[in-house]
Amino acid sequence: MQEIEFNRISGLHPKAEALVKQLHAVSYTASVKDIEPAGLLALARLYPIHVVEKESPIVTDAKDSAVQEESKFQVIAGFRLYELMCTARVLSVQDAQLFNLIPVIIHQNIKPKEIVALAELDLAGSPLLFSLGNKVFEQLRLIKNHVSADTLNVLPKYRNLRYVKDTSLPQQADELDA
Repeated sequence: MQEIEFNRISGLHPKAEALVKQLHAVSYTASVKDIEPAGLLALARLYPIHVVEKESPIVTDAKDSAVQEESKFQVIAGFRLYELMCTARVLSVQDAQLFNLIPVIIHQNIKPKEIVALAELDLAGSPLLFSLGNKVFEQLRLIKNHVSADTLNVLPKYRNLRYVKDTSLPQQADELDA
């Protein structure tokens, strides 16, 4: 794993972008309000964004010597985390500074077919890997009651009682079946 400056990511790789657009209707529970920027960065350390180096054009300067622009990267997996980080950066200048360096996995010498395979695996597998089961409220309550306050502080969703009821409150009958 390496770290790169967030602003060196130019966006999604074209082979992956088409797939992301086609599967846009796949919903994720988390929104940018549910995870503090520090939490996003911590999650990036656990699940780094996967990138490839974008082919840089050769620029000719006034002296006619070839100068290559600073390399840019394109995302090929880790789309949801990248999307949330982009949104957090837009919402706050302070958050933008937090994401100055982000953990990534840089894939080199990767074929277009392999890029598509990684993108598909991320888009199809992540919802299965990271989604809660059909008893969402009970699972959120269980997490809230067994995870440290330090961890929960970067996950505001757990502070909102609309989403997670306190265990001292009696459970509602409809919530048991949620």
